[in-house]
Amino acid sequence: MKPRRTIRVVMWTNEEIGARGADQYAFDHRSEILNSTVAAIESDSGIFFPTHFGYFSSDSSLSSSKKAFNFARNMVRDYLGDVLGKGDLLMDGGGRDISPIVDLGVPGFSLENAEVTEKPYKYFNYHHSDADTVDKVVPKDLQKCVAAMAVMSWVLANSEEEISNNKVI
Repeated sequence: MKPRRTIRVVMWTNEEIGARGADQYAFDHRSEILNSTVAAIESDSGIFFPTHFGYFSSDSSLSSSKKAFNFARNMVRDYLGDVLGKGDLLMDGGGRDISPIVDLGVPGFSLENAEVTEKPYKYFNYHHSDADTVDKVVPKDLQKCVAAMAVMSWVLANSEEEISNNKVI
């Protein structure tokens, strides 16, 4: 299986203390981002049961951002409804890891879960603490998170329509 577009997986450091890795990546790859990046996806809420993808945009034009959101929402509902708890795309996305890419006009998606978006939160019981160990991971939740990220990446990479610079073209 080969996707229509390249899927690039990037990991960087220093998100918690200045996000220098994300900023440097956007600086070093600015031309590629502006000319060929379709979307940026982030998962930075721990490995808990995924509920939905969040969408965010730097686009000041509400109409083009709304077109991109509606296109992506239909895609999420069609392909991820059985994987995600809410099976939807909501306008509650965001993430420091990909915000420098989103700031260049690329639509952003973040995998969300109930432990961060719905009270009571469990995420901060573990986040950057001695309790943040692999034995806390629920294998089925991890599988669903991986599946959601893989399906979202694959569908974006193979879509007939393109979301580019927050426009469906």
